[in-house]
Amino acid sequence: ALKPTEAVHVWNLDSASDEARNYLKGNTFPAEGEKGWYLITVDGYSTGWGKLAGGIMKNHYPKGLRKS
Repeated sequence: ALKPTEAVHVWNLDSASDEARNYLKGNTFPAEGEKGWYLITVDGYSTGWGKLAGGIMKNHYPKGLRKS
């Protein structure tokens, strides 16, 4: 697994947040920062990828792992 220190951009989510639950369901979320690819972490643990563009973090969490 990729460590957060090995990625150029990292976006950390809190495991108790709605944002983290929505990410695991495959939803996008609003975000501000430099556009590009981000390693998404939950409580500091690598979880998946997102691509920030136009103020929206687009979800690239694998479809087969998404929660319903």
